[in-house]
Amino acid sequence: MNIKGILAAIWIIGFQSAAAQPHRPHAGHHGPHASAWLSGKVMEKDSTAVAFATVCLKGTNYGCSTDDKGHFRFKAPAGKHTLTVSVIGYEPVEKNIETGRDMKNLTVVLQPAATELEEVVVTGSGVSRVQQSPFNAVAVDTKALQNTTKSLSDALSKLPGMKLRESGGVGSDMQLMLDGFSGKHVKV
Repeated sequence: MNIKGILAAIWIIGFQSAAAQPHRPHAGHHGPHASAWLSGKVMEKDSTAVAFATVCLKGTNYGCSTDDKGHFRFKAPAGKHTLTVSVIGYEPVEKNIETGRDMKNLTVVLQPAATELEEVVVTGSGVSRVQQSPFNAVAVDTKALQNTTKSLSDALSKLPGMKLRESGGVGSDMQLMLDGFSGKHVKV
């Protein structure tokens, strides 16, 4: 069962248990207009139902979520209230209402939210790019070699698994061996 199915099942269970209870005015209210049922539909401007939107009276604990067809129904106290409807991906809507008797067929139309991300700057260096490669690679930081008399062979000989064989003095050919591989199998 997907998340929409689970939320719809929870909403239906809560809706059925609320609908099964008899109408009782709140304590301290004696009269025919102590509370009222609010019901209606939440949709987009093209009449597409908006499922699982939060519909509530601002500043109170009265409210519910819309079902998978965009319908809502809940009990509210009598008086002037602000009906608030919100859901991710849409601009929230507030509507002033006055409850005193049941209000049916309320329609709330939501507008899609235009969300703009801030600029993202991605920077990287050659060393970090090599360290994230899918094959075994080692990067040499040459800052430690600046203004020294060390040669490239001295720098490479410090790397793990690297063996150097030179045939002569300074500037002569050298043969690299990396973990037992040599020649065209080693890329430098």
